Amino acid sequence: MQNHSINSLAIIVISSLLLSACSMSDWWNGHYATRAAFIDSMRKESAYYAAESPEQRELRRKNRLICDKETGYNRCMRRLGTPVWHDGLDK
Repeated sequence: MQNHSINSLAIIVISSLLLSACSMSDWWNGHYATRAAFIDSMRKESAYYAAESPEQRELRRKNRLICDKETGYNRCMRRLGTPVWHDGLDK
């Protein structure tokens, strides 16, 4: 009788370990993939802003100071001709 209960307990313990291992790998892969995507996005953003000319940088800084006070930030940046927002959607 004890042998049967030990076998049952072993099956329960092993199955719970396997289930938790699967969920841990899913959590780790999701966490890692999200972090990798975030780091990649930050690198692209840094490269984009580093490639800007000094004139574009100055225009963006000046427009940001003006547009931070307005409610329609994106609309203001388009209207003032800031490079990223200058897509003709404000007309």
